[in-house]
Amino acid sequence: MKKILSLLALSSLLSFKAQAAPVNLSLIGTASTDSLFESQLPTNLCIGFIHCGSQTLKGLAVSYGSNTVRDSADGALLAIGLNVVEGDSRGLQFSFITNINAGRFAGLQTSFYNVNAGEEFAGMQLGFLGNYNGGRAAGAQLSVFSNVQTNTMSGLQFSLANVLAAGAKEDEKVSDFAVQLGLVNVSTQENVISIGLINVIKGGRLGLSLDTGMFHYNRLTFVSGSKYLYSILQLDDHVLNPDKKNDYHPNRIGVIGFGLGLAIPLSEKFAVRYEYCRYSPTSYERDSGSLWRLLGEYKANRFVALHAGLERFRFEDNYFSAQLSNHRDNYALTAGVSFNIMGVSL
Repeated sequence: MKKILSLLALSSLLSFKAQAAPVNLSLIGTASTDSLFESQLPTNLCIGFIHCGSQTLKGLAVSYGSNTVRDSADGALLAIGLNVVEGDSRGLQFSFITNINAGRFAGLQTSFYNVNAGEEFAGMQLGFLGNYNGGRAAGAQLSVFSNVQTNTMSGLQFSLANVLAAGAKEDEKVSDFAVQLGLVNVSTQENVISIGLINVIKGGRLGLSLDTGMFHYNRLTFVSGSKYLYSILQLDDHVLNPDKKNDYHPNRIGVIGFGLGLAIPLSEKFAVRYEYCRYSPTSYERDSGSLWRLLGEYKANRFVALHAGLERFRFEDNYFSAQLSNHRDNYALTAGVSFNIMGVSL
């Protein structure tokens, strides 16, 4: 009787070896039930103490250390350490250190740092230190410090530093459209809107502008962005009457303005620009204001452009009066010259 039971148990074990392995229990490395039964079929649930490894995952992988899928993964990988998928993946990858995906990915990667090295990415990368994607992307990269995209992208990059190094050929028609929000934005993809302090965009605007106007001031402006939408950083030492204001505030060193500009091309040489800046002093919390400018621009060559137009400045100071009226719109004419090192084409 005991021999019969032993034969039945052995036959059941051999038949289980040929069946799917819905559950894979792993301690470390290859010490798992998958390796014990030599299963090559998809795993529905992988539970590991230090490491959980599967050939193919269709379900859930959970580990205190790391999860590794040697082929494809369709489901969720949860680990304190890291998740690694050597093939295509779809679903969720969550870890506290890093997620690495070598194939195509569709879903959500969230970790301290996320890496996707496949040809295509669709979804979201949410990382604290940063995100990297090497394939064509449709989705979002969100992090605190840096996002790097080395192919074309349709979607959003949000971080202190964003890099979009599109690999499309110049004669290739690319319809991808991306938005970059950060302190520093860099993009070789022209079809992009970048809003930040410094924006280096292929075919865009990057340079300095010198202006003068009726309010007896001189203004130095740093402009960076695309050919249509750009960021403005201005240093203006004579927004108000310089004699009266500088005598009243001897420590004043100037006024800083930050804003956005919109350029609408009318022809190859001419464009209309509309700009808005918010001003604040550099040495005290007074003499703030807002500046709107409507300018006509003439491109002398690829690197130099002339502009002139009308500006409206609203001075906001409740402590004393000046040449400009408090909380009223003050209009003036302005003109200047712009130098663009990117050689923008209107």
